[in-house]
Amino acid sequence: MKASAFFRSLLSIGAWLGYRKLRAGRSMCWMLHLAYWHLPGGFFGLRSAPHSHIRVLAG
Repeated sequence: MKASAFFRSLLSIGAWLGYRKLRAGRSMCWMLHLAYWHLPGGFFGLRSAPHSHIRVLAG
């Protein structure tokens, strides 16, 4: 039990340091853009996203 909690603590610290290194002076919009293109569509609750070649959206 203690080893598992210790491992999760190390993993969360590593994830936080990686996030800080990845962000490094960039805005949150940059991170959202990165997440939109690299994570699955269901992550943001989108049912379907337009294809990347469609540049002009109606609306």
